[in-house]
Order: sequence, then C-alpha cells, then structure tokens
Amino acid sequence: MKNFKKIIGIIAFAVIIIFSMAACKNPSSGSSTYDSGDTTDSGGTTDSGDTTDTGDTTDTGDTTDIVDPILNEIAIHIMPVKTMYHKGEELDLTGLELTAYYDNSTYKNIDIDKLSVSGFDSVTGGNKLITVGFGGKTKTFQVKVFYTINFNAEGGSWNNSIGFKPVDADSNDIVADPGSPLKEFFNFNGWYSQDGLTKWNFPGKVNSDLTLVAKWDPKTFSDLAEIKKYLGSQAAGNTASNPVYLPVNLNLGNMKKDSGWRNLLIAIAETGKYVNLDLSGCSVDNSIFNPDNSFSTGKDKIASIILPDAAENIFGGSSEAGAFKHFNSLKTLRCPGITQIFDYSFNNCTSLTQIELPAGLKKINNSVFSNCTGLTRIELPAGLTEIGVSAFNGCTALAEITSLAKTPPVLGAAAFYNTNGNLRIKVPSDRVSSYKTSWSAYASIIIGM
Repeated sequence: MKNFKKIIGIIAFAVIIIFSMAACKNPSSGSSTYDSGDTTDSGGTTDSGDTTDTGDTTDTGDTTDIVDPILNEIAIHIMPVKTMYHKGEELDLTGLELTAYYDNSTYKNIDIDKLSVSGFDSVTGGNKLITVGFGGKTKTFQVKVFYTINFNAEGGSWNNSIGFKPVDADSNDIVADPGSPLKEFFNFNGWYSQDGLTKWNFPGKVNSDLTLVAKWDPKTFSDLAEIKKYLGSQAAGNTASNPVYLPVNLNLGNMKKDSGWRNLLIAIAETGKYVNLDLSGCSVDNSIFNPDNSFSTGKDKIASIILPDAAENIFGGSSEAGAFKHFNSLKTLRCPGITQIFDYSFNNCTSLTQIELPAGLKKINNSVFSNCTGLTRIELPAGLTEIGVSAFNGCTALAEITSLAKTPPVLGAAAFYNTNGNLRIKVPSDRVSSYKTSWSAYASIIIGM
C-alpha cells in the first residue's frame, strides 16, 4: 500500500511537468497570459499574448526637437580682387570670401549674393569703407576711388584739341605736370585753384578731387594790327564796366599827329572795345606824357590807364580844356614814374574815381584835379612837397585825404575848397600839430592816423 501511494505521487508529478512544458510551448492553449515581467516600449507594446502585430510604430520614447545653431560671427578671409576704382564704376566683389561661424563649432562659406552691402559710391574720390552683412553680423573693408584732376584750360589748346583730359590719381601718386597749353595772344602763367588765388606746383600729391584752371596773361602788344585782332577776339569790352586789359609796348613819340599814341587811339576806336590800357612799357618823347587834348578819337573807350614808366611829367592844360579832356570813361589812373603834374591836367575829369599817385611825386600844380566830382578819396605820397592853388577845388565828393609826408607840403590857396562837407584830412599822428599850423584853413578837420 505504501509503495502504491509512492507510485501514484510520481505519476502525478510527471503529469504536472508535462502540462507545464506544454504550456510553455503554446501559451494560448491555457487561460493564463505570459508576461515577461517588465515592458519594453519601442514605439508600440510587444505583447506575448494572442496577437503579434508587425504594423506597430517603433517609438524611441522621448521626442528630441532639432535647434538651429546660433551665428556667432562672420569673417573675411580673402579680399575682393578689385580694390581701386575709377569714377562711375560699380562695386565688384569678385574674389571676396567670407565664413560664418556658429555656436555649435560649425562654419560655412557665405554666398556673396546673400550679403547686404553698403558704403560704396564712385561719384567722389577717396577711401570708401564698405560694410557687408549676413545674419545680423557685419564686417568692413576699404576700397579706394581715384581722385580726379580736371583741367580747365580757359580756351587754351593742347595737342590740337581744346582742354586737357582728366587725370585719375591715388593719394599716394605723384601727379606730373601736364604741360603748358597754348592760347593766341596770351602767355600761360600756370595752373591755379578755381578761385584763381593759389598756384598749383607740379609734381605733387592730391587728397581730394581737384579742378585746376589755366591762368593767362595777355601778351604785350607792339603791333597795331595784332592789337585790333586781339580786341576783336575778346567777348568782353562792350561796356565800360567790363573792359579788356590791353598791355602795349609802343613808341608813343610826341603823341601828336602820326605818332604811335594817335595810331593806337585810332586802332582802339575801330574795334569799339573798352579797354584797361597799360602803357607802362611804352616810351615817350622828352619824358612828358601829353595825351593831346585836341584829338578825341578812341579816348572815350579808355576805362583805366597806366602811364609809361618812362614818363616823368604829365602835361597840363587850361581851365577850358585839361590834358585829359575827352577821357569820358576814365575811372582809374596809375602814374608810376611821375614826379610832377602840371596845371589843369585832369580838370573836369568827372568820371575819375581813383588815382594812385607814385611815391616819387614831388609837386601837384594848380587846379590839377579841379572839378573831379567822382573822386572820393586820395592818398598823397610821403615825398610830396607842394600842392598848388585850387588843386582839388570843386571835388564835391572828396571826403578823405591822407597825407603821408612828415613835413606838411606847401599848400596853395583854396586847395581843398568846395569839397565834401564831411571831409577829413588824415596825417601822421605825431605831426598833427604841424599840419594844423601849416594848413590852418583846415585845422578843424585834420586828425591823426
């Protein structure tokens, strides 16, 4: 009995083992579900139960978003091929290489077409700071536009063409002298700034755009036919307020009939041009300038006159006809070599407004400037010793006389009679007392300077 029970137990244990093994091979054969214990989720759930679904989605679990890197800076590695420009040219960035650097230690080359560009113009010369931008970052580099030197030859010619071609120059370039233009009737005096005040010296450097203007001095004329041709070629000279400068080198002779002086006046009259007549290089007989008040032709066309250096005396006239009768347009006078002016020389020259008396002048004779109603002021030179009777009588606009002489010149009667009511006479400050004593008739209007 005891052995029988033992056999039954062994058989029961074997059955249990067999069923257990069967359950492992075919879980669905029983009512229980096999679970491995923990679940591995690779997107869906791997289930050891009834259904294995190969269409489930594989999921890593957590979702990680992709973040764009942040641009830290841009850098220029290679400059453009072209860095020097002429006026009017467009900016050329060929050859420019830039790199963008990011916060994740990556970098890439930048397409030039994606750059913003500012700071360039080729209208004016000089250094141009170019700014290029990408993604909010910028870099700068410098290019240059050549300065341009323009030449205004003022009607002069060069190589059979009018004017000069502009020259382009960098600030480091030495600009060579372009040479001298040519102009009929004129001598070239150099290249000057546009205002005519500063002469440009070649060779030299430029630091800005520049226009240089040719300065011309009329030739000194010694041929009457050439004088007429010259005056005829000038646009100016149609009015007394816009005369033509006319420097002359002639022998004026005795200034009477058939003289160089009379022929000159005829030539001027034939052109109809008003002139500033420069006779400083002319010669005259006997060192006397006698304009011959009996001849009127051409004199009304003289707006100003410089007397010959060789002339020491100015011929006189009378109360009816001064030596400068018929000079109806004459406004200014210079007489550099004159030592004495004779009676009535400029009597009734009502258009005369300015007289430059020379340092060597010793004597002004009687009524020399009487009735010169346009004269407002005059300076008497330091060497003057005598002023004649009525020398300035009737100069109704004369408001200022300056006498430079330390010793008061001998003064004739009525020398300053009938002048401007506000006339003041200026004299050396340490000689006021002497002047008031010597020129007692005018003591109340004598002041120091």
